[in-house]
Amino acid sequence: METKEKGNRIQRFFLQSYSSAIVACVALILLFSIFTDSFLTSFNLFNLSRTAALYAFIAGAQLMVAVIGGMNLSVGAVGALSCVILGECVQTLGWSSFPAVVCTILIAAACGIVNGLLVVKLKLSGFIITLAMSFIYNGIAVGISHGYPYPMTESFSAFGRAKVGPTSALFVAMVIFVIILAIFYKNTKFGRDILATGGNESAARLSGIRVDFITVACNSLSCIIASVAALLWCSRTGSATSSTGSDCKVYSGAF
Repeated sequence: METKEKGNRIQRFFLQSYSSAIVACVALILLFSIFTDSFLTSFNLFNLSRTAALYAFIAGAQLMVAVIGGMNLSVGAVGALSCVILGECVQTLGWSSFPAVVCTILIAAACGIVNGLLVVKLKLSGFIITLAMSFIYNGIAVGISHGYPYPMTESFSAFGRAKVGPTSALFVAMVIFVIILAIFYKNTKFGRDILATGGNESAARLSGIRVDFITVACNSLSCIIASVAALLWCSRTGSATSSTGSDCKVYSGAF
């Protein structure tokens, strides 16, 4: 009986859409562990955890609009603009890290609201709207910075380079972020309204859910998370540049 239950659990696991990704990851880890001596070293695991954490935040930014059937192709551009705003606040205006981070996230939220309002009012695909807006945000970022990097302070860079046991502080932040997302979608009314909107927009509208508000809010939250990912990237590298997030369209879409 126990053998039959285990067999059913294994079968159910392989029927899940995410099973192939998990199997592929485990296979790659075993492969690199066997054929590469440096793969399981503490230094390599530390670097891998920092990189994985940042891409998890990028995936989270895309997830916010993907669950309602949309796509945010301005994730990378908002990240680039966030880096430039952060650099301007810290280096040009002389602000401390906290108000600079708050200002950066608020501007990213405003970018998301603009994206959402355009999607709702023009009744166009989020793919088209966010692709067009990504060029505008990138242009603003390059226009302000002229392509020059902004060096970050040691205190701001400390978190991105911090080590927590065998892993990084960024990885710990990623785990906390994933847990918050899971609780948000499962245990909050707003999270369930988002899932309902993505499941059937017409039914959600008829049941009293403010679908247009959900669309704008999800676009705003997506840009906020993209901004957080960019800030963490700046903390990791110790520099803020307008080229940050140039490959995020590909990675966020793949996630």
